[in-house]
Amino acid sequence: MHDKYPHLFSPLPIGKRLIMKNRIEMAPTAIPNVATMEKSMQNLISYETKAASGAGLIVHEGIAVKKDGGGGGEGPDFDDGAMLLDMVKDSEAVHRYGGLSSISLCHFGAWTSAEYAWNGKIYAPSEIVNPYGIMTTEMPESMIEDIAYCFGRAAEMAQYAGHDMIQIHGAHGWLFNQFLSPMYNHRKDKYGGSFENRARFAMLVLEQIRKRCPNLPIEWRLSADEHMEGGLTLEDAIEFVKMIEDKVDMIHVSSSTFWDPTCGTMFPSAFVPRGVNVKLAEAIKKVTKHPVAVVGRMDDLAQMDKLIADGVVDVVAAGRGFIADPKWADKAYNGKEDDITPCLRCNYCLPCAYDPAHYVPFHVHILRCTVNPVVGREWQKNIIPAGPSQNVLVVGGGPGGMQAALTAAERGHKVTLCEAKGELGGLINTIIGPSFKEDYARYLDVVKRRIARSENVEVKLNTTVTPELAMELKPDVVICAIGAKPVIPPIPGIDDKRVVTVDNMRAAKLGHRVVIIGGGPIGAEEALHLQQDGHDVTVVEMRHDVCLGAPYLHYQAVSKQFKEPNAPKALLNCSCSKVTEEGVWVKDKDGNEAVVPADSILMAVGMAPKADEAEKLRDCAKRFFRIGDCNKPATVAEATRLGYDVAFGL
Repeated sequence: MHDKYPHLFSPLPIGKRLIMKNRIEMAPTAIPNVATMEKSMQNLISYETKAASGAGLIVHEGIAVKKDGGGGGEGPDFDDGAMLLDMVKDSEAVHRYGGLSSISLCHFGAWTSAEYAWNGKIYAPSEIVNPYGIMTTEMPESMIEDIAYCFGRAAEMAQYAGHDMIQIHGAHGWLFNQFLSPMYNHRKDKYGGSFENRARFAMLVLEQIRKRCPNLPIEWRLSADEHMEGGLTLEDAIEFVKMIEDKVDMIHVSSSTFWDPTCGTMFPSAFVPRGVNVKLAEAIKKVTKHPVAVVGRMDDLAQMDKLIADGVVDVVAAGRGFIADPKWADKAYNGKEDDITPCLRCNYCLPCAYDPAHYVPFHVHILRCTVNPVVGREWQKNIIPAGPSQNVLVVGGGPGGMQAALTAAERGHKVTLCEAKGELGGLINTIIGPSFKEDYARYLDVVKRRIARSENVEVKLNTTVTPELAMELKPDVVICAIGAKPVIPPIPGIDDKRVVTVDNMRAAKLGHRVVIIGGGPIGAEEALHLQQDGHDVTVVEMRHDVCLGAPYLHYQAVSKQFKEPNAPKALLNCSCSKVTEEGVWVKDKDGNEAVVPADSILMAVGMAPKADEAEKLRDCAKRFFRIGDCNKPATVAEATRLGYDVAFGL
């Protein structure tokens, strides 16, 4: 029995013969696109990495059972021996660490990528316009029966490849969800109309699977509430679970749908509370004898343990958490909680395929993570010792500099990390004020602890590195990560004493009426923070919406917050023409001007690299690199990735 989390790390029977070693499930997450010759190795190493995390159940990413029902790419082919070999390798990797291996089987239906549709047509339960603006074709009954046959065949192949169980992806607006939901199913035959009819396709699929694999445990993943007008409700989900009770072995509770642009509870943002789907899972558990798993911002270990102890759920599932830190379950088990890299809920890892305005098929999505620069390329980036140890000087302790220092140290180099201010973190220290940025604060604490524990990193705070100091330290390599400075546009009156720049906004005492010039990610998020703290905030933004340029789902989440009651005011398609004693003068696209009274004015129109300052250090070592904002304006993700890559290459 585990001392701290006895319920989370207790075994659980699944079906008639399986036992999960603990109550942690790795939810299916997409493997990135890589060159064909590299794909098998990337898949294997990615899942080997995740299997080593210590999760009790590893669910491999959703695989469409038909080429013309997937998200694009070459697509799966269950007659392809290479794919079967990959499936065998995946299951074996999981078994090496004592976990159960599963695979998520799906069909995209209306979401099928157009370039891989059958005869140029996208088939769905009914003729509907899909999110990309394409009219779908209603599936004939013969196609429905064929798809059900393909699910049975895919399940049989998964079992043959050594997987212990399968997951049927019946959630998130994909084909099963499209049949069940009256939003998409307008059929007049036996597959439409009543709820029983709309569930008929799911029952047919389960019949086909049981015919071929009578003893293979099945986990059904469902959206217990679509959270959309006219969509599936919790009551519908409860009815459906009762219908499949004797045909499945486990229920996996999610919610929402890809048809909702925010995907609000499917990929919970930082504005969504932890355990957002717990109440839905609790309701489902009351009507089934099978184990119930819940997914959706599950990252609080104490909460997880208590939910299981109280009988609310049986299993907790995480997807993005395993992307951020593939070893978090193992760290939790071994008492290393303070070294778990938290998921930031920034949704940088999710493909822009969910953005209808910038359509990119799933198969060209490259999986990346803000806090894990290795994900998606584990086969290339396994840390190996360097050659001869070098003296590495890292100038600047922001996210890129910290990552570079840690990676260089892990490879055996001696690192001196200099930071001009009194603490590490760079601009992260500026953005962690809001409550919805708490995960950034947790991330920063984790990285600081790792640096403090490293025997190969010496930190020098309150140290501005001049060429003279750099030469004195005699580095073999200089990695410059000194960041950027705020852009100050040539606006009349911008030197007013009320004007504050984003790098100083935490130290400044802002008045009640705050005008933020610039509604990008930093400006928009700070507006929400200040409004929550009781300020009267107005954002002036030249573009058509706030937070543009952020990962698509994060943009959607922030934009939605601006539509809530008591949200900051956003003056869109507007520019600041001048600042006077009266306030900030704003000009709209038609040239009309008006003044917005301001006690404080926050400039958030962008950052400019400290390129000249950085270049002064170029000749202080044989090798010199600029990373992060001092190279070009960069996100935290871009800074950490480049910091890792530069240090890895030393």
